[in-house]
Amino acid sequence: MKTAAFNLDQQAWFSKLDQKVLSSWVTLKSKPVELPEHFLARSELIHKLNQGKPITWLLAPAGYGKSVLLSDWYGQQISRKDTLGLWLTLDSKDNHAAFFLRHLLEAANKVVAGVATDALAHWLATMKQGAVDCAEVLLLFLDELKDLNCALVLILDNVHEVEDAAAWQVICSLITQLPSNMRLLMASRYIPVALGRLRLDPHLEFIKQQDLGFNFQQITRWLQQAGIDDQQQALNLMQRMQGWPAGLGLWLACRENNSWPDELGNEREQLADYLMGEVLSGLEPELKQFLIGIAPLTSFNEVLCNQVLSIDDSRQWIQQLVHHNIFIDSIDQRSGWFSLHPLLAELLTQYSSEQERQQTHLAAFHSLKQQGFRIEALQHARLGQLTQEAAQWIEGEVDRIIADLDFAAVLAWCDFVGSDIIASSPRLQLMQIWSLLLTYQYAAVGLLINQLDTKQIEAEYPGQLLALRGYIARGEGAFSQARSLCELALRELPEDRFPIRSLMCSTLCNIELVGQNTESARIWNRLALDIARQHQAIGLEVLALFDYARVEQYRGHIFRSAEVVDQGLELALRLPQQARLFPRARLIIYRAFMRFLQGNIEGARQDAYIGINEANRCRDVIVLYGYSLLALIHLLKHQGSAALEVLAEAERLMQRWQVSEQVYQGWLSIVKANIWMALSKWNRAQDCLDSVDKDGTNSGIHCAELFPMQSGFYRLSRARLLLQQKKYVNAHQVLETIIVQEQAGIIQLSGTLFKAAAYALQNDRVKAKQVWQQGMKFAELEKIQLDLSQFVSAIITDTDPEITSSLVVSGQDSVAGTLESPLPGFSQAFTAASSLSAREQEVLNLIAEGCSNQDIADQLFISLHTVKTHARKINAKLGAKSRTQAIVKARELMIIG
Repeated sequence: MKTAAFNLDQQAWFSKLDQKVLSSWVTLKSKPVELPEHFLARSELIHKLNQGKPITWLLAPAGYGKSVLLSDWYGQQISRKDTLGLWLTLDSKDNHAAFFLRHLLEAANKVVAGVATDALAHWLATMKQGAVDCAEVLLLFLDELKDLNCALVLILDNVHEVEDAAAWQVICSLITQLPSNMRLLMASRYIPVALGRLRLDPHLEFIKQQDLGFNFQQITRWLQQAGIDDQQQALNLMQRMQGWPAGLGLWLACRENNSWPDELGNEREQLADYLMGEVLSGLEPELKQFLIGIAPLTSFNEVLCNQVLSIDDSRQWIQQLVHHNIFIDSIDQRSGWFSLHPLLAELLTQYSSEQERQQTHLAAFHSLKQQGFRIEALQHARLGQLTQEAAQWIEGEVDRIIADLDFAAVLAWCDFVGSDIIASSPRLQLMQIWSLLLTYQYAAVGLLINQLDTKQIEAEYPGQLLALRGYIARGEGAFSQARSLCELALRELPEDRFPIRSLMCSTLCNIELVGQNTESARIWNRLALDIARQHQAIGLEVLALFDYARVEQYRGHIFRSAEVVDQGLELALRLPQQARLFPRARLIIYRAFMRFLQGNIEGARQDAYIGINEANRCRDVIVLYGYSLLALIHLLKHQGSAALEVLAEAERLMQRWQVSEQVYQGWLSIVKANIWMALSKWNRAQDCLDSVDKDGTNSGIHCAELFPMQSGFYRLSRARLLLQQKKYVNAHQVLETIIVQEQAGIIQLSGTLFKAAAYALQNDRVKAKQVWQQGMKFAELEKIQLDLSQFVSAIITDTDPEITSSLVVSGQDSVAGTLESPLPGFSQAFTAASSLSAREQEVLNLIAEGCSNQDIADQLFISLHTVKTHARKINAKLGAKSRTQAIVKARELMIIG
């Protein structure tokens, strides 16, 4: 039954004046949104739309760029001669079937005059009879569209405005009766009604929030497009905005308006205003109050919400949040758990008092400890300012808390409760000491160990003192003593002290790596894996996989090491978000290290930034790997000052964390020496290397707590310096030590190739050729899948070309296999390999895989024109005239496999 208001509305439409208003209104609704000033072309999504099904639905919260993406794609489509376009932005007036249909018909008539004449006539005729027959009107309209001898694109934006059943039926009919010459694209913040059988429609596909959000690479490109070449800023934005395009746009707008400095956080007012206007203002008061109540939790499930808010119907409110897509995400591998976008949670905190938030944290602590989520419970205990009660609970959970590996959270809680409460419990003392040890704060550990009641510890916690002393001995470089103590500790530690037993195995594994005994290292690593799996300690298992990856990488088995890293990253997804930081950061940084070795510089840089960020959040000293890689990447770009600044930043971070100097100074000095050599600052390089071995006892060289290959890296660096100084006899002595004694496959291979380069520098082509081929055979035997040319080429740049060109390489690509014909001189290979940019190397690899130019463009998210440009440059640098020739030459020069 139609209301009086509805009939009055219809009469208004019939008047000439209101017909003019209607026409103007439809014109506005038919206008695509303008592309923003700092628009970033999303080639991968445009391609997805181009290749998409007849019906594509963009589904994401406010500000995810749905309308902008559609506008960009729509503009490209209607620029074609054979394609017509119809755009309609829906609003509250379209939440009525007759109005919605009328707007659609009027818009169509503006695109193709007369295409909706019959449908409009039927609309008016049935309206005069009391009700518009929407089904018949739509049928007439679609019949006309079928007869168009061209493609037609229909865009319906803001579909979430349509919740009325009859109006929704119009959209359903469009979907089910869509003509074959037509594409339908829709965008909405959420699905307003149940789709039912439409979910099974083979012609319907979705593009969702995870597709529309910016990733790290896209944020970097977007910043560069705006004239900001700062990957650290990109990483900060990625963490704060989590890929939310509107938030990024607001940040940049504020920055360009000079309304605040470069640091993050000062855009809070603008972000809050956007979220309030676009997200919160339309919520029911009860739902908004529920959101305010759970905001301090950041992550939650039904049980937690019920207990924190003292209600029993959280399920319905969570379902409403999910239905309306209110910046809420389900958490991977944790069924029933959700998280709020941190910006929304931050905004909502202003609606509750500090006392209310503290009560929320206290209630969350009690709920989470009952559910067995220790790390989250510990965080809420600190935020809720719980001391004695939390201490009693933690005492009973010490082993599991250590196994969770969130030492930053443990230390933050220890700092909060104070030394008196910690000193009252030997178990809490041990937990604090282990957390300090695993964050390498040896000075603080020494003070706390002196406060232990050793007799009580030995009586009540057998094996603990041995384990502590073994770990400390390892940090001091006393590896023989450390090995004995750790093995004794393993025998005495009870079965239920599995975290310490696992850590002892990890310690022994790394001691054996430093001692160049990979077989023993792998035995201890297997035991660590067994202990972790027996007790279902996922964090410890991931940590053991990290050690396993290091063993394989030490052997030179790069691909196997990469497989283990991927296995560990997949397993880490099963951990709670905070608990996964420590093991995941290690794996990502290590993956960056391997990508760098394999020549994937861009991938290495991205992983390094992501890993550094996560390692910073959990105080993992492995962050030094990441900083070292960034320094070397800067060096490849001839940015020596930037490389040195990165190392200075790493050193400052270690000092802030109060990490003992012996843990990091040696490694940073070796990396710094190589940077100085690249800058031809040989005296400074000499000073750096001399500082590693100040007393001449080699203790600094072998103190490789974090970097098992540190001694080999030091000797290679020393040999490089000696070669530059033309001290060939001394260089040969150092290199011979590496070749004979060093069991790290990569270091041994590098030493062999350096030795060949040394002979080349001495104009001894016979020995140079012989040693070089020995290196290739060694690589084949050890299955070392790595091209080290970029490192060796730095030594031979001044070599007589006549000498180096006489050398040949037996081996497929310094990996495995043998070629019948001799390959060009390695100097040529080095020159070709180093002249290719990282992007050209990626394009070349894909060409070798048989990818077409379009396939390459899709995979690398670049334009077809850019691919062709890279291909031309590759051909020019390799001296090839075709793709096939380029592949052959690249394989000959060992640039690809």
